[in-house]
Amino acid sequence: LVELENLQGFIPKSHLGMDLEKAKENIGKTLVAKFLEADAETNRLVLSHRLANVQNNVKDLEVGSVIKGKVVAVKDYGAFVDLGLEFNALLHVSQISYNRLFNVDQVLSVGDEIKAMVLSYDANRGRVSLSTKKLEMEPGDMLRNPAKVFDNAEKMASQFRERVAAAEAVARASAAEAKASKEEVPANTE
Repeated sequence: LVELENLQGFIPKSHLGMDLEKAKENIGKTLVAKFLEADAETNRLVLSHRLANVQNNVKDLEVGSVIKGKVVAVKDYGAFVDLGLEFNALLHVSQISYNRLFNVDQVLSVGDEIKAMVLSYDANRGRVSLSTKKLEMEPGDMLRNPAKVFDNAEKMASQFRERVAAAEAVARASAAEAKASKEEVPANTE
């Protein structure tokens, strides 16, 4: 139970973002929390400490930036990477290499230190998607020599960001051109 401006609320265990021993240490202390549900009629207030922390931590991430992390789990569909946040990021099997990968554990093992590029993130859901594929100089580098990919990560991420910026500029120019041509009114030729 929590108290917020003389209202009693509740943080479910799944939204504590810590084990119960750590939670006991925080009794009487102030925690950041996000509203999950507030209902004045039923006097119900449900909060999330985990989501508040996720939003605070994720705001520093940028799509296209290179981060370091440690592989904490390997599954058929990808690897979970600890970024030092309140949650783990996913490096999906399709984002590991341009070459086809049949088993994630061919390339990654629990405990591996890696570099990856932030592909996307959702602060509200606490999800971060990573890519090492975008950091490959040549398709298949992650399968042949992951260290080479990690050594060149910042350079390749910079090139990726430049390509994205150029593509966005072309798209904006094209959209502006299309808008301008629609606004031109043909002269009346009667």
